[in-house]
Amino acid sequence: MAGARFEVKGSLLRGFLDALAKENVRDKVLERATNSTRELVASLPPASSWVDGDVMFDLNRATLELLGADALERLTLAGNRAALSKAMTFAVESLMRLFGVSPATVFSRMNQMASSTTRGLDYQWTSTGARAGSLRITFVNATDIPAAAWISIRGGLRLVFDYCKLDGKIAPHALLPGARGNASDFALQW
Repeated sequence: MAGARFEVKGSLLRGFLDALAKENVRDKVLERATNSTRELVASLPPASSWVDGDVMFDLNRATLELLGADALERLTLAGNRAALSKAMTFAVESLMRLFGVSPATVFSRMNQMASSTTRGLDYQWTSTGARAGSLRITFVNATDIPAAAWISIRGGLRLVFDYCKLDGKIAPHALLPGARGNASDFALQW
């Protein structure tokens, strides 16, 4: 969808739906979703296609309402684990072999790493110490991003800590003042 506000690969949508199914909550979440989301899920697009991000926003909202923030973050992590291909895992591992096994290695290159699975996001990494930093995430063509989306992003960020085999800490997101609700900072430590 050229010009869309935000898009995800069908593989991320499929991974999230699979995570919901494994916890036996997929149908309950879909009951809370909009008709357009239910219709899209009924004719699930291929893993390689781009999907309007509003579908993920809607599923995140419904999951948050039904199960809470911790479950949304956990299910996003599980969905991303399932969705990302072996090629993506190989790319991350290769990157870390070249530049070091540190979350900073991946966070500082998030624009390149995430470009195969998301469109319409910009990532800016700022190191704040040897084992800490801040990742600013901006939805470039969107405003007023729902709270559930920011919570879901935490699950995606956790995947980076998984790759590094580290127990990282993610502070609650901090919306940027005056940023139209489309940009947030995540303080990260490991």
